Amino acid sequence: MDSLQVDITYLKNHIEQVPLLASWMFKTWGHYNPTSSLEKAEQKLLQHLNIDTLPLAYIALHNEVPVGMCSLRVNDGIQHALTPWLGSLYVEPLMRGRGIGEQLINTAAEKALNLGYSKLYLFAFDKTLPQWYEKLGWLERGVDEINRYPVTVMELSL
Repeated sequence: MDSLQVDITYLKNHIEQVPLLASWMFKTWGHYNPTSSLEKAEQKLLQHLNIDTLPLAYIALHNEVPVGMCSLRVNDGIQHALTPWLGSLYVEPLMRGRGIGEQLINTAAEKALNLGYSKLYLFAFDKTLPQWYEKLGWLERGVDEINRYPVTVMELSL
């Protein structure tokens, strides 16, 4: 598929989209946490309505319609000595394979660099995702565990 240019902006500029993005988060990752709920996902995103401090979130829009999101956080629940973390990278299934995820990652990585960080971290539940991230320059750091689920931890030098 051809790559698709999207507008990436802070979630803070589109607070009205928090319920939709929270539903994406809950449907995609909620089953990994037995205490999760749609309401908790919304509350978490409301904490990400920042621009110059972490946590913050981005939304990708195509023709003003949300098609993706990601977050930049101090920590994502594991390996607290590592910071910051790329989290909640999500692209609508029909829009995948068009460079939106990469555009979101690049935006978050540039922000992390501008905030003074030299590395960015993430973890992936899906065992196929590390190969995709490696194509974008990420390196595998190893395996950890969240709520008894194994995750691959990766890092990107900025």
